[in-house]
Amino acid sequence: MLSFDKLLQNLSLGVFSNLAIGSDGAGFIQEDSRAKIGLYTNEALTELYGQFILSEKSFDLLTFAEKGEYVINSTNSFIGSGLVYDPTVLDPNGPNIIDSEDKPFKDDVIKILSIDTPRGYKLPINDPENGCSAFSPHSELLRFNAPVEGEVLTVRYQANHAEIIVGKCGGYDDQTVDLPKVLHDALYSYIAYKVFTSMNTPENTAKAREHLQLYTQILAKVVNKDLVSESTVFTHDKFENGGWV
Repeated sequence: MLSFDKLLQNLSLGVFSNLAIGSDGAGFIQEDSRAKIGLYTNEALTELYGQFILSEKSFDLLTFAEKGEYVINSTNSFIGSGLVYDPTVLDPNGPNIIDSEDKPFKDDVIKILSIDTPRGYKLPINDPENGCSAFSPHSELLRFNAPVEGEVLTVRYQANHAEIIVGKCGGYDDQTVDLPKVLHDALYSYIAYKVFTSMNTPENTAKAREHLQLYTQILAKVVNKDLVSESTVFTHDKFENGGWV
């Protein structure tokens, strides 16, 4: 893992070594720019976690016969709604994502990977020719043609990185970036691309394109040489997330 402090240091010593934001290579990012770097770090991590399945998790979804669409975010989870799941009291107008205080739903879905019924049947996904198919138009919506009353489905998904939160006064001491080392340079390049793009001058726009090109080249190398295994450690109620393998 890479601490956020170490990330800031590496950016200063590397891609921002000639910029005021990187304190001219002194090893730290200017304090008034750290929140912006945090924002761009989250955007870069979302890009990378979308390109590769670096984290895989699951949640349980409670379905009802008269309800075909299910919102997949914390507003439709029991904890996010301030409720506790009780299997003896089922409300089709209530939340559908079953979570708990110790494992709340995190709004980190990138892509739905599989959906299993309690009987062990794997539902097809986005197959218009199959009447039993589930449909996921985007990461925050699931549709079913024939949902079963009171059925609890296990939904596995490609998960995003936890959000890095950086306040104006710091507050990121314990935060880390969970990313394979072979993708660190891609992370730096994407952050640099966003920073130079925000400067909005012809010279900086050209520099932004260079960093975006480098980012693309690094990803191509990683894919071509199969440097990132996507056989991730599965996370569900009985397992702890093991990150990437």
